[in-house]
Amino acid sequence: MTLASSTAAILSIVLGALICFFGYRLLRVTLGIAGFVVGAALGGAIGSMITGVSQVFLLIIAVVCGIVGAILAAVLYKVGVFLLGAGAGMLIAGLVVAGTGNTPHILVLVAAGIVGGLITLLLQRTLVSILTAFGGAWGVAAGVFHLAGWYDLSAGYLGLAALRASAPHFGLMVICWIVLGILGSIAQLAGRRKRRR
Repeated sequence: MTLASSTAAILSIVLGALICFFGYRLLRVTLGIAGFVVGAALGGAIGSMITGVSQVFLLIIAVVCGIVGAILAAVLYKVGVFLLGAGAGMLIAGLVVAGTGNTPHILVLVAAGIVGGLITLLLQRTLVSILTAFGGAWGVAAGVFHLAGWYDLSAGYLGLAALRASAPHFGLMVICWIVLGILGSIAQLAGRRKRRR
């Protein structure tokens, strides 16, 4: 494990925890992060389709697309909400496909992202709280499992290829993600009720 990957894991845990429990309160920041992640994932996936492209060029494409996604998501609220839902849709589809022992195809992830984004636009308030809780929980789980040596944050397709490779820990990671996502959802929804009073 390198210093860079350890730092990324710790950052994933800290940002994930903030988003999991305070995602709706920190919505602009959360949307910016979601926009960056979705933009970088799509940029990396598109860049990987180009034959003979170097890892450095692929990284540059992912970072540039991530920055564009972050700016759009933070500035344009509806775009941000859509990207948040798109990221959740891609993650859920990827987990389902990885659970069957297959590698998710980019078209499946894109379709799931579009569906997730549209549903989130329709059911904004409650769904944004739940999605930020589960999105943040995934960041915490990914960071912790990476530090334990059971997950590779640098793997492609949002790291889902690594999940398949580490099949003995797949179930445990999903359980931790779901439990933490539920706790974050409860905390955020309870916080919204208190603010209404």
